[in-house]
Amino acid sequence: MKNTKICPKCCSQQIVKISGGKHDQSNNFAIGYPSYAKIRVDRYCCLSCGYSEEYINKQDINLIQDALNSKLKLNQ
Repeated sequence: MKNTKICPKCCSQQIVKISGGKHDQSNNFAIGYPSYAKIRVDRYCCLSCGYSEEYINKQDINLIQDALNSKLKLNQ
């Protein structure tokens, strides 16, 4: 849906993007301990059937890797 702009369930092209933001609690989640990073989640929603998909903002993928690396170091 993100790339094709077509709903995989009903084939509608009425797709909207709801962008995740650093301060929008509904479109992000915290990662790390303590929660130091907000990961933005972009949602794509079909206006015809309501199907939705979520994608982590590309700029934030490295924050997840950093948090995982930090956790591995703490467990050693």
